[in-house]
Amino acid sequence: MPRIRLALVPALVAGLMACSGDDGTVPDPVIARVVVTPDASSVTVLGATSQFEAQAQTSSGVPVTGVDFTWSSSNSSVATVDAAGRATAVAFGEATITATVDGVSAGAVFSVRDCSEEVALAPGQWTSLAVPAAGDCGVILPAGSAGDRYRVAVVRTLSNPLNTAVEDVSVEVAPLGGASAPAATFTAAAATSEADARRPFPVPGLAEAARIAERTAQMHQDLRLREADLVRRLGTEALLRESSLARSAPAAVDLPQTIQIDPTTPSSCSPAGTKVTAQLIWQDDRLAFYQDADQAQTELAVTAAQVQRMAEFYEQYGEPIIETYFDGISDIDGNGKVIVFISPVVTSGTAAFVWSGDFFSASGTNGCPASNEGEYVYFSASLIQAQDNPDNPNWQSLETLVHEMKHVSSLYNSVERPLTIANPYHPSWEEEGSAEIAGNMASRLAWSMAGGPAPNARVDEDDIADNGFDASTGSIKPEFYGVALRMLRTQGFLSSQPNGVVVTPVGADDSHSVYGSGWTFLRWLGDAYGDAASSVFADADLFTQLNSSDTEPGILGLEAVTGTSFPRLMEEFAAAAMLHGTSAPQGDLSFTSYDFVTAVEIFCFAADNPPCTGSSPGPTGVWPWPVTVNSDGTPSRSLQQSGNFAGRIGPGGLRIHDFVSGGTGIGAELVISAPVQSRIVVVRIQ
Repeated sequence: MPRIRLALVPALVAGLMACSGDDGTVPDPVIARVVVTPDASSVTVLGATSQFEAQAQTSSGVPVTGVDFTWSSSNSSVATVDAAGRATAVAFGEATITATVDGVSAGAVFSVRDCSEEVALAPGQWTSLAVPAAGDCGVILPAGSAGDRYRVAVVRTLSNPLNTAVEDVSVEVAPLGGASAPAATFTAAAATSEADARRPFPVPGLAEAARIAERTAQMHQDLRLREADLVRRLGTEALLRESSLARSAPAAVDLPQTIQIDPTTPSSCSPAGTKVTAQLIWQDDRLAFYQDADQAQTELAVTAAQVQRMAEFYEQYGEPIIETYFDGISDIDGNGKVIVFISPVVTSGTAAFVWSGDFFSASGTNGCPASNEGEYVYFSASLIQAQDNPDNPNWQSLETLVHEMKHVSSLYNSVERPLTIANPYHPSWEEEGSAEIAGNMASRLAWSMAGGPAPNARVDEDDIADNGFDASTGSIKPEFYGVALRMLRTQGFLSSQPNGVVVTPVGADDSHSVYGSGWTFLRWLGDAYGDAASSVFADADLFTQLNSSDTEPGILGLEAVTGTSFPRLMEEFAAAAMLHGTSAPQGDLSFTSYDFVTAVEIFCFAADNPPCTGSSPGPTGVWPWPVTVNSDGTPSRSLQQSGNFAGRIGPGGLRIHDFVSGGTGIGAELVISAPVQSRIVVVRIQ
C-alpha cells in the first residue's frame, strides 16, 4: 500500500464524485479520454480537406455516446476546421486539430506538405511526419554531401495490448536527379540463428533464462486477465487493508515450521482448493521461504543456503529498489513478511507469480474462499536449484524475487483502485516492464557494490568486460546476471520484425517478449523523463507515480505522469533509439543508462563485426537493427539506389531504415505505405 499519496488525476476525481450520489440514479459516464482519428493526416494541395473523427471514452476505454465536441486548429493560417471536424488546408505547414468535450482534449496532426520541400535537419535533429496519402508525394531526403546519413522509422502508435495483429508496411526509395543504381527489393525476415562457434564472453544459460521469462510472461498475462474478472466481481469491500500500526511494528512475527496454503488460483475465487502442507526452509524479518511438503521430499528439495542467498540479495539490493521506486509493499496479514511458497503449482519452465486473490478476505459474502489472506510469491524449485549447477550457475532466481516483489506492490495497488475503473491492472507490457525495472535496478545496485559502474552511470562494453564476469571461472557474476539478461531481451525485442512495444505481435521472433519491449521502453522513459543520469535513483519518483493506486493504469497513467500523449512518446522513443550509439548529438530525451550498441555486441547477441561475424545466435546489424541491413552486417543503404523495403509491423512497432547519401543528384523520395495510427520519424545522423 503506498505510503505517499499522489494527487488524483482529474478524471479519477471526477469519477469518484460521479459515483457518490445517494438518490439511486445511475450517474452519467465520466469522460476520461478523447481519441481523435486519424491521429495524423497529410495533404499536398491547398484547399484539400481531411475528415477527423473524435470519440469520448471512460477511463476503461468504454465509448461515451451523445456528446458534442468543440473543434479547433492550433494554426488557422495553415488549416481551419469546421464544427464537424473537417480540416481544410490554407497554407503549407502543420497544425494540430483538437477535439474537446467536458474539458478533456485530444489532437491530431494535419500536415500541408509542399512537395518541392525536402527534409532539412542538422545532425542530431529529428522530425515526425504524417504518412503521405496514397498518390501524394513522398518524404524528400536531400542528397547533400557524400556521407550524409539519415534514419527513417515507421512507428505504429497503436496502443491496444490485446491486439496482436500485424499490418503491411513499405518504404520505397526513388532517387531524384542523376542515374539510379539498379532497383532492388529487400524483404526483412525475422531474426535467424547462426552457428555459435565463439563469443567474446560466455553467456551460459541466458537463452534458457529468456525462454523461462517469456513463458512466465504469458502465464502472468493469462492470470491478469482472469484476475480482472475476479476484481470486478469482488469489488473492494473484501480487500484486506494494512493496519495503521503495521509500518511501526517493532519486529516481524516468527512464523511456524508448517502452515497450510491453498495453491489454487481460480478466476472465480470459489470454491476453495485443497490446502497443502508447506514446511519452513528459512526466514528472516522480511521473508519466509516455505516449500510444498511433498515436493520437499523429492529431488526438487531446495536448501536453506539457496533461499538465504535470495533473501540476502533482496535485503541488500532489492528492498531499497522496491521502497524507493515503488513505495514498498503492503502487510495485510500483519506478520511483517512476504511468504515465498516453492511449489509444483509453478509449472515447468516458468519462474514465479503473484496472485491478487490472496489480497482478499477468504470469508464474507464478497470474499474469496481460495485466498491465503496475505502477501505470497509462488516460486519454481528448479529455478532456485539452478544456483548450484556446477557447470552453469544460474542466478536468475535472485533478481526474479525482486521482480515478483514489485508485483506484490503493484498488484495490491491495482486492486485498490476505485471501481470506476473496469480493469484496474496495468497492461502486461507495462506491468512486466516495470517489474523488469525493479529486477534490473537491484542488479545495477548489486553490481555497483561488486566493482561495476554506479546505478545511474552509462554501461558500456568496457564496464562489462572489466567487471561482469568472475575472473577465475569466466562465469557471469551473480550481481551482473540481471544486467546481462536485459541486454538479451532488448535484442530479442528490437531485432525482431515484426515487433511491438505493447505486445508481442503475430509472426514475431521467438525471442520477442513484453519483458524486453516493456523494459526497453520504460528504461528510456526513466532516462528521458526521470532524468536518471542526474543522480542515483533520480528516476524513482516517476515510477512511484506510475505504480500508485491514485494513478490511472496503462496509457492514461503514462500520459498523466509525463504530460505527453502516447503517440508522441512513441515518436520520441523511436528518435532516441535511432540516434543512440551514433556520433550525432543525442538530445534531452535520450537513453542514458546503457550504451546498448557495445553492451549488446560484447556478448555477440548480434553479429555485425569481428569477432562476432559468423558466430552469433542473433541477427546481423547493430542495435536498433535497421531493416536496411546488408548481408555483411552494415546497416545502411545508398540514398542513390532505388529499392523497396517491405515487411510487417505490430502495435507499438518500429521499422527503422538507414540511408547514406553518395552526394549525387537531388536526393531521394521515400514513398511510404503504412497502416492508420502510424507516424514517420526522420533523424539526421551525420
